[in-house]
Formats: sequence, C-alpha cells, structure tokens
Amino acid sequence: MDYTKISIKTDRLKLVINTPNYSKDIFKEFDKDITTFMNWEPFEKLEDVEKAVKKRYRKIKLGEDIALRITNNKTDEFLGIGTITRCKTPTPELGIWIKKSAHGNGYGKEAVSTLIKWSQEYLNYKYLRYPVDKNNKASIKLIKSFGGIKGRSYKETMPSGKILNTLEYRLPKH
Repeated sequence: MDYTKISIKTDRLKLVINTPNYSKDIFKEFDKDITTFMNWEPFEKLEDVEKAVKKRYRKIKLGEDIALRITNNKTDEFLGIGTITRCKTPTPELGIWIKKSAHGNGYGKEAVSTLIKWSQEYLNYKYLRYPVDKNNKASIKLIKSFGGIKGRSYKETMPSGKILNTLEYRLPKH
C-alpha cells in the first residue's frame, strides 16, 4: 500500500497525509498548551516544522509511519494531527493532537477511532501503543473508552527539562 495516498472521511472529519504545504497550521496551533503532556516541544520557527514534516514524509513513503492532517470535511478547517509510527513493528504507536479551539467537540475520539479502524485493516500488529502522561486525564479517558489496557510506565525527560510520567496504554488487535 502506498501510504502517501491515504485519505479517510468520517461523518465530520477528513484525514489525509500531512505535507509541508500545511506547516503553517501546525506552527500556529502546536504551542506550549498543546505540548504540555507530549514528548514534543513547540517549534521555534516555521522552518523547523517544515523540516520535521519532510522527515516524517520520508518515513511515510517507506511505509514506516503515517501522519494525517485532520480537517473538518465540510469546511476544510485544520483541526490537528493523528499519527501511527513504527507501522512495521508488532507494536505501532498511536498519537493525536487537536488544536485548543477545537477541544470538546469529540474530534479526538472520532479521529482515534478512525486510526484504530485503519490500523486493524492495514497493519499487522500485536497491539497498538498509546503513550500518555499520567496527568493527561482527557487522553487517558479517551484511550480507555476504546478498551485501552494499561501497560508499562516510564519517565521521559525532554531537552527542555520537562519530565513526563508516561503510562503506555495498549489496544490489542481484534
């Protein structure tokens, strides 16, 4: 399968492969509030976003990762990014972020559901991993709503000194 051609529509969302053309949306929305519980930091310059997106796109072309731009399927408004990394391993990692102004509308749940369904159809895996900081109550609630089972826990220290207390939830393949 050519991952660069992935395009999925739901009732309210469209998920398509992210490209550098949309780096401005990420730069604008991927701020310190969004990254509070993430093992990413906000980008300092637009060029940094473009570099990161190009690097991820190379992995998409190799079938190693997917990174999907999440938009409103009626207005094309940018809502966030959903990813599945390490696609060729027995334990790919699922991740998502939704911009602040779109929180509380169920977009995250709809996007995660879509990514899980896509994974079940197209990936060969034992379980999906969904790492989340123990203080990120909304993400924990989200993954538990899909039957996420708590796996290992670990600490991550970011270059900024930020420490994450990560709980890894697992979603077995059905």
